[in-house]
Amino acid sequence: MPYTKAFLVQFSAETDADLRQAAGRVEHLKTGARSRFTSIDGLCAWIAAVLAPSAEGAETSGKPRSPE
Repeated sequence: MPYTKAFLVQFSAETDADLRQAAGRVEHLKTGARSRFTSIDGLCAWIAAVLAPSAEGAETSGKPRSPE
């Protein structure tokens, strides 16, 4: 598994088992960039932004685009 594509996701206590209600924080392990999310869509969008080829410069600076 490539370290550049590794993330730590921490869900808050309000997150339910079916993930209809989800919130927490996510961190990209390579850069240390982190963000909070308030939905699964927000989490997925943030991860996609970090992994996007156009985010290469953002990854280097540790500040990927934040969808929320």
